[in-house]
Amino acid sequence: MSRLEVDLFDPAPDPDLLCAICQCVLSNPTEASTCRHVFCNKCIMTWLNSGARTCPTCRAVMTTYDLRRALPALCNVIGRLVMRCVNHAAGCSTQLPVERLETHLRTDCQWVLERCECGTELLRRDLEAHKDVCVYCVFPCSKCDLMITTRERDSHSCFLALKQAISGKSSLCNYIDVLLKLSNIKLLGVVTRSSVVNLLWHLE
Repeated sequence: MSRLEVDLFDPAPDPDLLCAICQCVLSNPTEASTCRHVFCNKCIMTWLNSGARTCPTCRAVMTTYDLRRALPALCNVIGRLVMRCVNHAAGCSTQLPVERLETHLRTDCQWVLERCECGTELLRRDLEAHKDVCVYCVFPCSKCDLMITTRERDSHSCFLALKQAISGKSSLCNYIDVLLKLSNIKLLGVVTRSSVVNLLWHLE
């Protein structure tokens, strides 16, 4: 989960809900069974993996074997806290409970950086417009459902592309139903399965 900076919350969260290591609201709260202090799971694992063998707060002896998930009541309290999206500074105005943040970032937030097939990183909100001009992106043809690139969009022939895609008679049935939906087939009067097969085998 992204770091839950204190300034994303209004009002400010209770200090007891902050991680002693990163000073952010606890993310995936993890408790030490020896002293009951709670930290972000990532923070305390990084601390112990660096060679430390004591609690960052009270210096009691601690190893990874002493760690356990914090009590559900604490996790629920944190999950219900209302916050601004972590991409607030970039432009996202969404306010939501902490427990919904990951879903928001995964599917809804338009200010998340995503990578195009060409390697370019850009905001999610700009990705579709980029794909319309990127020669590396592929998308399904609206008529035959075969994947084509932006460069092929103007010259694409459904009939020729489907014929090329079919490697043998055993795979013909996978494409016949698609062909029957094409408007240009209907205009030609080709409306039967057998006539479509015949057309495919004789196209040059």
